[in-house]
Amino acid sequence: LINQLHTYHSSFWKDIPYHSFNAKLIRESLRTKSNELIWEVDMCSAQPSIIFLEWLKYANKNALKNIEKEKTLCLKLLLEGGIYKYIQENSTFFNDLGYSNLKESILSAINAKNQPTKNNKELSRLFPNVMDWINTIKKVDGYKKVSFIGQSQEANIFVEVYKKIPEEKFALLIHDCILVKKEDVFF
Repeated sequence: LINQLHTYHSSFWKDIPYHSFNAKLIRESLRTKSNELIWEVDMCSAQPSIIFLEWLKYANKNALKNIEKEKTLCLKLLLEGGIYKYIQENSTFFNDLGYSNLKESILSAINAKNQPTKNNKELSRLFPNVMDWINTIKKVDGYKKVSFIGQSQEANIFVEVYKKIPEEKFALLIHDCILVKKEDVFF
């Protein structure tokens, strides 16, 4: 979401032209009052990671059978932060895509309407039980429910991390990352 083009418009500003901007570029130029650069701390492969986490919780809660291999793979990819890399290296469909297009294609398959697209079919081949769970949610609750699950859990994670940052530290919470000074990136 960081790299998406965001626009702001309000009827209050109806006589003023509104502007589009790339939030990532703006963040890269932000500084503290003492002119220190602000660093962005985010979660690697956040949306697919959170979807994997939610599926793992669902699988454990419902004692799903014959999924140990997929559970182990998902957990490994979560811990290593290698979801996109794994998909790209294990798919002839996704392997030629650059990182931005790869990410967009994967996220659109996860969050789009439940349709048998090539993206959806390929992810179902790589992660059959995860995608079955995702597609069932789309059928039962509508496709927007999947993105709601991912975004709400992502926000919960970042809020909990943010709460643990000492008050004397500079930190700004944005839904999918925390902005800090360089010396606080690894505190």
